[in-house]
Amino acid sequence: MASLSQLSLLIQKNNNFNDVNIKIDDTFIQKESIPEKTKNEIVEEISTFKYNEIIEIPSYFHFLDKNNYYLYGTPNMFYSVLFIIDEQFRLGNRGKQESLTELKDFLLDNINESFLRNKSLYSKQNIKKKTIETYLKELLFSQTIKSEIDVFNLISDTKKLNIFLLDPNKKLYNKYISSKTDKNIILVICDDHILPLMSIHNNLFSNSDIDKILSYFSPKLFLVKFSSYKLSDLQLLANNNNISIVNFNNKNKNKQQLYDDLLILT
Repeated sequence: MASLSQLSLLIQKNNNFNDVNIKIDDTFIQKESIPEKTKNEIVEEISTFKYNEIIEIPSYFHFLDKNNYYLYGTPNMFYSVLFIIDEQFRLGNRGKQESLTELKDFLLDNINESFLRNKSLYSKQNIKKKTIETYLKELLFSQTIKSEIDVFNLISDTKKLNIFLLDPNKKLYNKYISSKTDKNIILVICDDHILPLMSIHNNLFSNSDIDKILSYFSPKLFLVKFSSYKLSDLQLLANNNNISIVNFNNKNKNKQQLYDDLLILT
């Protein structure tokens, strides 16, 4: 057996020995100085909105199984309502323009009765019948339609629906409740569109489903003009919406400060 010294001598005399080329990954080289901590960049969600296509629900809806729920790219808020409640419309077995026009005519036919029946509700929210009526009469479904969410009060009442409108960016919700039903539908504000939130099984949301989902949102406030409030009114509203009525120096906020804080919830 060759000794260690003999092996070393043979290696030294070997002219055919090739240098080993070892590739080094700089990531694993020990630095002489401690590197500065890099900040994690916030990645904004990229809009995936497309008309007449399924849209993945926003990341804020982490409490929902994304395999069971989705949004759909509808062209307007009326289309979204019909997409949920009318299976034949959703499946394409009924003409879209015809169905939308029927819904508009139905709302116009029932607007007087609805405003008489819910006079206090419409008055409280400063919703004018003439404004809604004019809006509906001027609707052209062949063109882009500006959303008018006050109409959801009329749709809820006349179509006997509980409508919940969610804004995942502001973490706020509006609700439009009919006293004659427990039929619940959810609409979501997404890239300035009002889209239907759908189950793959086409099931409507139960009351317990609604309670769970709304627990991740705050109710949207309806504020009238600043001069209509007393300081005590705004303090009560702030307390009811988990907004502090004192500043960081423990001094009470004035009317304008409270009003500005409450505006965030509108």
